[in-house]
Amino acid sequence: MRILVVGSGGREHALVWKIAQSKLVDKIFATPGNAGISTEAECIDIKADDVSGLLNFARKEKIDLTVVGPEIPLSLGIVDEFSKFKSKIFGPNKKCAQLEASKVFAKELMAKYNVPTAAFKIFDNVKEANKYIESIGAPCVIKADGLAAGKGVIIAHTLDEAREAVNSIIEGRIFGDAGKQVIIEECLIGEEASILIFTDSKEIIPLASSQDHKRIFDGDKGPNCYSKDTEILTKNGWKRFNLLEENDEVAVFEPNSRKISFEKPQKNYWMEYKGPMVQFKHRNIDLLVTPNHRMLLQQRYRKKKIYVKEAGEYKTENYIFQSGIWGGKNQKFFILPEYDYKFNRKFRELKINFIDWVRFLGVYLSEGNTTKGKRGSKRVYISQKKSSINFYKIKRIIERLPFNFSYDSKYHKFRINSTQLATYLERFGISYEKFVPDYIKNAKKDILIGFLKAFNLGDGDIHYGKMRFFSSSKRLIDDIQEMIVKIDCSGVITVDKRKTMVNPINKKTYKARPIYSIEIKKRNKTSIRKNNFKIINYDGHVGCVTVSTGFVIVRRNNRVAISGNTGGMGAYSPAPIVTKELLNEILEKCVNRTIAGLIKEGIEYQGVLYTGIMLTKQGPKVLEFNVRFGDPETQAILPRLKSDLLEVLLATAQGQLSKFLKSGALIWDDRACVCVVCASGGYPGDYQKDKEISGLEEAEKLEDIVVFHAGTKKFKAKYLTNGGRVLGVTGLGGNIKEAIDNTYRAVDKIHFEGMHFRKDIGQRALRLLS
Repeated sequence: MRILVVGSGGREHALVWKIAQSKLVDKIFATPGNAGISTEAECIDIKADDVSGLLNFARKEKIDLTVVGPEIPLSLGIVDEFSKFKSKIFGPNKKCAQLEASKVFAKELMAKYNVPTAAFKIFDNVKEANKYIESIGAPCVIKADGLAAGKGVIIAHTLDEAREAVNSIIEGRIFGDAGKQVIIEECLIGEEASILIFTDSKEIIPLASSQDHKRIFDGDKGPNCYSKDTEILTKNGWKRFNLLEENDEVAVFEPNSRKISFEKPQKNYWMEYKGPMVQFKHRNIDLLVTPNHRMLLQQRYRKKKIYVKEAGEYKTENYIFQSGIWGGKNQKFFILPEYDYKFNRKFRELKINFIDWVRFLGVYLSEGNTTKGKRGSKRVYISQKKSSINFYKIKRIIERLPFNFSYDSKYHKFRINSTQLATYLERFGISYEKFVPDYIKNAKKDILIGFLKAFNLGDGDIHYGKMRFFSSSKRLIDDIQEMIVKIDCSGVITVDKRKTMVNPINKKTYKARPIYSIEIKKRNKTSIRKNNFKIINYDGHVGCVTVSTGFVIVRRNNRVAISGNTGGMGAYSPAPIVTKELLNEILEKCVNRTIAGLIKEGIEYQGVLYTGIMLTKQGPKVLEFNVRFGDPETQAILPRLKSDLLEVLLATAQGQLSKFLKSGALIWDDRACVCVVCASGGYPGDYQKDKEISGLEEAEKLEDIVVFHAGTKKFKAKYLTNGGRVLGVTGLGGNIKEAIDNTYRAVDKIHFEGMHFRKDIGQRALRLLS
């Protein structure tokens, strides 16, 4: 038989590997496949969602059976198209694929046919959804209706988190059209299990049980990143993770270009965490991050090499990057807004060269204030002694503006007579409430430098060749720090809390407010040594965001750093928690009722059905359905299958599972199997590709080991990384412990730059067995 397998991941490699063992096979094709698949099948460059291209290829090459791996082509109706031309294909049709493609369809079907699942309601209106959230309380689960690449589910631990999730999905469209409707359901508590079955709508054959590891961090803690007192840089300034709003854009660092941009997070997390935290404590960087969290690193003796490493693995002297280059916008002119004054009189529109305005505003925010008369704002004052070395520099800045001004020698102030200017500047508040407007903070590097230099003329000094800034406004100093980060420098905020201060002009003593200061450090990295590194026990909330590059700018205790967020996985089979009695209950209450319900709806399901189960105190309940093999569960299940996989796939596609059952059910290896996924640095955010993979041959030479490729490619006989999930290292053993040991022994043979993996896959099973 000529077989076509659609897809390019670890799941598809496992399918190809198992199908290749069949005596029925003559040739296997894979579209598009990967480097590992290419050793057992001919890879053809056709994308998995190119339904017409796949159909044409299958007809041209006289394919006897097409096996579909991913969900996208199934939701697009690939089975329906193949069926029109009587081309055999394994997988459910488009109507059946709604079980995964539409969570609303799945939940309504379960409710109608008494399939146990979490209590739920469906909404397409934010206001009504929020009312329901308030009535049920937290925690609760918010789900986008459609396909969202496995990211459309948010567990909200508080009412604010729930409301924010609803707003983000329906109005913010963080999951695109998949979020036209949301499902709000109760949060189920218990152990999870994955049950896969083959069905042709008449018969059901279960596969071996399995459990996967959805979270990245050891101990199923994740994605947890930063301590509760860590802030993240947004377009609206520094914010704590729990205060992030729906429309907030966060600062994202691109490691290759070292530039900073802003984007809406793909996901926000604010959740409880109890466990170890890695503390980097240094004058220039002070962060608490989870041990498996990724940090942007430059090795001390290979200065041009930038890569990502787990925080918990810092053992020698290294550099941690702290800042980047901002690629903001340049403006040519600033238009001073017109204001109604009295009797609807309007001021004339004033057009000011932008860099002149930026320099003036820097001086004003450091040493300026406005006064009010009976009719409102009146004048602008800039304090500066005539004996100051900066006096004439400030005077030249003021002279370039279209306003009349004078200098009061008695009070050491420039006086600008402009009601229009005073009215505009009044919005920046008194000295301890001043701030930098967004249109300057979001300008290009040269504009930011112009502002900082002007600010320094008024309230700064030169400290060992570096500029230091002072202000009684914490908000203003936060803005200054943000600008310093954007010009590829770094700085630590300090505070002087003396009780009294002396006015330098009249020499009077007065009650002092805290004075904040920050110094520009003209470098972008901090050296971390062994004595700066410490692991502490942490119990509290943590925050994390997922962004396109995987790297965000954060600070703790007014010290700035760049770090990344992560994701991860692994699986094992069998799942000890799924006893024979429990499996029968799941099949009867969850699987059979679903298949029967589809039949009553006039829908016949042929293919594999993945049922995600939560084992609650009230019994098993369905979390979700997938209409394809799970990933990485498939990699842990198929190595245990002794039966001919192709025979059962063919019988399912032909609606002849009853004939297959007559010859005997599936035969399974009594041994256990564990799969550990090796991922690229930065995954699930942006990650670097083309990293050479070493040790594959050594790993595969080990007994009972198979390495499934996911994100790989081949170049000149070398295997390179080509995705986030790179490899699924899989091992068999006489029991779970042996399988774990064998698998990690193989993982230790493999290496590529930035590689990371969980170190506790299968430990949950050991605890259940002990």
